[in-house]
Amino acid sequence: MPKDDLTLVRVLELGEQGPDVIAVKRMISRAGVGYPRQVKQQGRFNNRFGPKLKAAVERFQTKNKLVKDGDVGYMTFKALLKHADAYDSKLLRDFAKQQGGDWGILGRKSAWAGIDMGVDFLGAGPIPMFADGKIVRLMRSGSGWPGIGGLIVVQCDKGPMARFPVFASEDIKIPASHRVGKRLKKGELLAQATGTRQAPGIELGWAGPAPDYRGTLHNQRHGKYPRAGQSRDTKEGHDFWKTLSAWMAKGI
Repeated sequence: MPKDDLTLVRVLELGEQGPDVIAVKRMISRAGVGYPRQVKQQGRFNNRFGPKLKAAVERFQTKNKLVKDGDVGYMTFKALLKHADAYDSKLLRDFAKQQGGDWGILGRKSAWAGIDMGVDFLGAGPIPMFADGKIVRLMRSGSGWPGIGGLIVVQCDKGPMARFPVFASEDIKIPASHRVGKRLKKGELLAQATGTRQAPGIELGWAGPAPDYRGTLHNQRHGKYPRAGQSRDTKEGHDFWKTLSAWMAKGI
C-alpha cells in the first residue's frame, strides 16, 4: 500500500505516548540526524516522546528547511514518510483506525450527540480538515463557547464544504503551529477534541460570513442563540450535518 495514504491523527509533541510515536522514532532513526535505532525496554519498544526525540526532530526540521519547533505536525510527518517501512506503516494505519478511522472523532458513530446550531460530538479524538482551505479565525480559549472555549474557523476552497465557512469549537486543542492565514490540506489535523468534559463536548457547523467570521450562520440569519426552553435543533445544523455526512462518505 502507498505511503501517501498514511494519516497523522494528532500533532506529536513532548510527553505524548503511543504507537504513532514508535513509528516516528523508527523513521527518524533512518533520517541521518543522529537518532539511534530503537532499542527494547522491558520487552517493549519505548513509546514515549522524550527530549532526545524532540532534539532529533528539530535537527530533521533544520535539515529539511521546515519550521523548527520539535513537534511532529503535518509537514514534518510528510517529510518523514520516505523513511517509513512496512512495520511503521502498519503502526500508523492501525492507530488511525483505532482513533476513529480517516475522519477521526467525526467518523465515530458513538461520538455523535445531536444537532444544535451545528453538530455536537462527545469524547476525545482528532478533527481532520474537511477539504483544502485556510484558517480565517482562531482563538485558543476565551471565545465565548463553553469549556476550554477554543474556536477555529476555516474556509474550504471548493466543493460542498466550501458553501460557508466552518467552525470547530468548545473543548478543543488547536495545534501550536496553526495561525490565521495558514493553509491546510484535506485530512490534515485541524484540532483535537480533548474529551475533558469542561463542556459536554465539541461543536462544528457553518460559521458567520466574511470578513469577521463571527458567530454562526444561524446567528447571522436569525439573530441571537435560542433562549432556554427553545428548540436548538436548527435548520442550519441539519444542513451542515447533511453536507458533512455526505462528504465523509466519499472518504479522506
